[in-house]
Amino acid sequence: MNVQLTGLPPPPNPWTGMMFFPTKMMEGYKAGTFKGDGNTLFLFAMGIFGLSIMGNMVMNATMRLPSASKKAQGVQCLANCVYWCLFLLSDGYLALSGSMPKAFSGDALPQIYGNLCIFAALAAVQFMGWKSAGSPVPDTSSIVPSGALKTPLIANFINLGFFGIGCKFFTAPFMDMYIPGVVAGINKASPDAMEAIYLIMGNAGMCMCMNIATALMVCAAEPGNADTNYRIQRAFIYTNMLYLGMLSRENVVAAATGWPQPMYLTTVVQSFAVCFFSASALGAYPIKVTKSA
Repeated sequence: MNVQLTGLPPPPNPWTGMMFFPTKMMEGYKAGTFKGDGNTLFLFAMGIFGLSIMGNMVMNATMRLPSASKKAQGVQCLANCVYWCLFLLSDGYLALSGSMPKAFSGDALPQIYGNLCIFAALAAVQFMGWKSAGSPVPDTSSIVPSGALKTPLIANFINLGFFGIGCKFFTAPFMDMYIPGVVAGINKASPDAMEAIYLIMGNAGMCMCMNIATALMVCAAEPGNADTNYRIQRAFIYTNMLYLGMLSRENVVAAATGWPQPMYLTTVVQSFAVCFFSASALGAYPIKVTKSA
């Protein structure tokens, strides 16, 4: 099996649906919907999750090209296999144990089981792609990026890690830090909504952490490979630039709901600084553009 085929990015439906058509996506899943602040925060969380999935897709999109390192492509497949297995195990446990949030239970369960089948198929295809590439593995002794663009890469990983760890492992207090008092109010008025929001934000955090792990693994396939570092850096910049644009929606949310946002300025400064530093380093890196035959 050709690694170029197995390295294809996942279908665009998950992240486009979450970011741009979350309500229609929920209707398609026959899942529960919410009202008021619960609905507002749920739709906001879906956007964050969609952006995180898109970050994975962008890395796949650049690593699947024929000009990319074959060894790095194989490691990308390995990372993808782990990525989909984690979602298979996480969502599978909730579905099979009866712990899935109420909004994703009942009529939505057949669609959830369908997702699990897709996750398993994607993991299997990625595993076969990894095997067909010669089963390459990252150099764990050089897991920290080295060579060209190493500093902006590390800056991106630290920045995303802050959000990923917070969303995944400290979901409730992390959210309360950004919108104090709102989570408690929604939890009281609409516990079903809050239960679904916790799941979505936790999954978004897991996706962010896996995006970092994937990037570290791919860069460590051939430590210091300038082409691979450039591709991963560029992928993170694309995702970060979209996130900066998404930050503007928080002004609309604040104006419409009156929610306090004490961390808004810090988030803008932090995210803009990392993105600007990364984009400047990428733009200054010497590359030669040649015409194709």
